[in-house]
Amino acid sequence: MLLNLSSRMRYPTTKIYWLLPDARTIESTVSDVDYLLLLLKLVDTVSINANTYHVLHTELVIDSEAVSISISLQ
Repeated sequence: MLLNLSSRMRYPTTKIYWLLPDARTIESTVSDVDYLLLLLKLVDTVSINANTYHVLHTELVIDSEAVSISISLQ
């Protein structure tokens, strides 16, 4: 019998900051940042609120309280 470990594993949540070209920032939270980063490598564009953007770069942001990811879009 195989166990479904993924449903039992808890990942820490990671804040994602989507940096839009018009200087707005959209904040979201993901529980599996590895999966998000994999998806970003598989696609050419990201659609947010019916607007399509290209990913310029991703950055690991470390401050005194937390680790987060910023994703710059164009």
